[in-house]
Amino acid sequence: MNPDKSKKMKYKVCISIPVHEAPDIVVDQINNLRFYYNNECVIVIHISRGFKMPDEIFSDRAYNFIDMEDVIVNPYSYPTQWGDLMYLHNSNFRHACSVVDFDYFVLHASNDLYLRHGSINYIERRQNGVSPHLFEAWHWNPIMEKDNELKKLLQYVGCKKAYLSPVEGTFYKKETFTQMLDLIDNFYCYGESNQPLYPREEVFYPTLMKAMEEDHGTPIAYGPHTIGDKITMDTVFQIRYGVYHNPKTEHLYDFSTLYALKGFPREYNNLYRVIVRRLMEQVI
Repeated sequence: MNPDKSKKMKYKVCISIPVHEAPDIVVDQINNLRFYYNNECVIVIHISRGFKMPDEIFSDRAYNFIDMEDVIVNPYSYPTQWGDLMYLHNSNFRHACSVVDFDYFVLHASNDLYLRHGSINYIERRQNGVSPHLFEAWHWNPIMEKDNELKKLLQYVGCKKAYLSPVEGTFYKKETFTQMLDLIDNFYCYGESNQPLYPREEVFYPTLMKAMEEDHGTPIAYGPHTIGDKITMDTVFQIRYGVYHNPKTEHLYDFSTLYALKGFPREYNNLYRVIVRRLMEQVI
């Protein structure tokens, strides 16, 4: 997509994804998102600095996500490292704002896929979706507590403690995320920080949402990893039909408004991915 900067296209939703997989997996996710958002979203992709672009991506249209309609590729490429993806989503947001207009910003991982329609209606109704909560036993706490930049941010916004939330499927009004990003930029700058590595995206966003006291819903993508689980066929179909429930995660999600699932294997012909594509075809 090569948007004309003199006249920005307008979308309801902008979806941010950091990718580091094979092009067929990226295209598979793009097709899934466009299907379930009824082509009312623009997708902004950050390509990891270590992502190897095979020659066929430029010659085979089936894999060429670079020029796909309603897809923006962030020209800034940073290393994708497990433990801190906040700066990637922030960079995606900045670049998307420079080339298109949109109402809501949705954060996803590259192994998320949608299973049913309805997310866009929920996003418009709730405006923001995140699950700020305190978790004293979080295994990252000892590292997080050493982050002086976070301490300064907490003091500035008047929060005594940091709040956590799964990041996948969280969403924010464009104006709200802009305010959050302005605050983050005052205390954290990727490449200049010497603070310890941990999942800042699971801390900074929910903490700021808590501090801003804005009304919000819950994330629209379920993450089995939050309790150490992996996806199962039961989970796939229960989310598909809106009947999933797990008492271990009911403090994080409204199960009736789950539309996507995290944790799909990054192999195109994996059975789970085949099932998701068949569901899109209404074959099963």
